[in-house]
Amino acid sequence: MSSINKFAKSVTISNQVGLCKPDIEIYKRGDSFLPIGEEVLFIEDQEKNLKSAKALGWETLLADEHCNWVTKVEPLIRGTEGG
Repeated sequence: MSSINKFAKSVTISNQVGLCKPDIEIYKRGDSFLPIGEEVLFIEDQEKNLKSAKALGWETLLADEHCNWVTKVEPLIRGTEGG
């Protein structure tokens, strides 16, 4: 988990907080750890779980089974390394 820490400001694990997607409360819990107006990219492999994230104003990306979504994320990650 520590390798994600340089890219993530918050990690919420459903079984640790007793909430599950797509319940908006789990998204709000994660959002509460972020500064107001923080940019969020929520990546999910089930489209039904994107609705709540969008309702909070988060950018969303549907992860496809062929991993084409990775090519969209890699430039974003490279842009944050070292900064």
